[in-house]
Formats: sequence, C-alpha cells, structure tokens
Amino acid sequence: MLSTRVKTGMMMGSFYEYGNLLYCAQEAWMATKDKEVAGMRLQTVFPDFYKPTLYELFEAAARQTGTTFKHGEGRGWMFERPPMPLPFSLTIAEGWRKENRGSYVAYIPAEQPVGMDVYMFGTYSDLNKEDEQKFRGDIARFFSKPNRGAKPEAMSRELVDDCEALFCETDAPKPGVIWRQWSFVKNGRSFVIVSALDKANSEKLFPEVRKMVASFQVIEPEPKCTGLEQELNPEKIVRPQRVPGWSNLSNP
Repeated sequence: MLSTRVKTGMMMGSFYEYGNLLYCAQEAWMATKDKEVAGMRLQTVFPDFYKPTLYELFEAAARQTGTTFKHGEGRGWMFERPPMPLPFSLTIAEGWRKENRGSYVAYIPAEQPVGMDVYMFGTYSDLNKEDEQKFRGDIARFFSKPNRGAKPEAMSRELVDDCEALFCETDAPKPGVIWRQWSFVKNGRSFVIVSALDKANSEKLFPEVRKMVASFQVIEPEPKCTGLEQELNPEKIVRPQRVPGWSNLSNP
C-alpha cells in the first residue's frame, strides 16, 4: 500500500482536515489521538509535476507534525509521537544548541536567536536528473524570494555531502542580516540549509556554519518510520467525520 502513488501531493488545511479529505475521497487516510497534532497546519512540499508514493506523502505529514505513523485497520493509519528519526547527521559547533521543529531542525548559537536551519522538503523516488535539478532550482528560488529573489541560474555551486548544491549569499530583508542558503537533493531527499546571521556576528559565526554544513551527511540506509512494524490498538481512534454536503460520496 505504501508503495502506491497518490493522485496528487498537494496537502491543505490542518492534519485533521486533510485526513477528512483523504477519508471522504476513499483514499488511505490519516488519524491521530493527539488534539495538538490534529490542529497542526500542513504544507505542500512536493512540486506539481510529482506524484509521491503513499509513504512519501505520509512521511511529509509526519515530519511536519513531529510524529511517526503505523497501520491501523483497513486503509487507516495512525500518527503518534515521538517524531521520526532524522534522515541526516551533522556535527554541531561548540556553544550551539539544536531544536527539532518538525519539518526543519534549528541550530542556534549563543550570540543570537537564529543561526542555521536544515529544512527537509520530502523524499522522492524515480526522479530523473532533469526533474531533480528543476525541483532543486524551484526550492532555491522559493527560499531566496524574500531576499530579492536570487535566480537559481545565477547561484554558485558548492558540494554538500558530495552533492552539488545551489548556493547564494545576499542581504536579508531585515537590515544588518546576511542570508545564505544551500539547496540540494541527495539520495532522493530534498534539503535546504539556510543561515541568517547578524553582520556583527558573521565573522565569528559563519566559519562555524561552514563547518556544520561541511559535516552534513545523509544517513544511509535511510531510517524508516519506527511504527510500521508495531501493532496498533484500534480503540479510541479519532476517526474523521463526513464533510457536510458530501453526501454523494460513500464511506470506504
């Protein structure tokens, strides 16, 4: 079931609302017993041209909500804490701390409230080189847009984990801040590393950012969802309800 491709990778609304949509459309659906997770907003990470597998779709939802998922009954899947293992590792600079924030991991220095973030933009399979480069460019453009929209074709190339990354450096919208980013795809996983440093701190902190980026490695073999082989007690599952006005759709 998890290897089948869905009709679209578009995600909308809260976790609960999106689970409702999948349920009413007679797709494999998502459920949770955690009210906080149910209310979290989901963001589409897949480009329009790509149809993810069910595993890739569910992983994107699990990353954003800090959960892991396992099979329930029928076509239902349960999402619960703790979060899935990270698909990458890096060596944190001395004096920095780490916060896992779902779809990205924040690395924070003592000198300022932000420093470097690693964003995870989904897992992909059977991408050809042209699609991989197009998606890498689209994500690079998306992240650089608030910073006067640096074009991917004008970005330089740097190696991150032996993979070609698009790199740009520019002034951030906030005065006195330098924005830097690396966009790349490795082993079918899309990443964007961003760094926003105050110019007063950049001379000290940017070499530390450089070392962390240089230490970045995608974990191989990739960690799978920890709940897939666990049994699920179906009691007290919060099931999606029928959307009012959708009486033409039957229950799966």
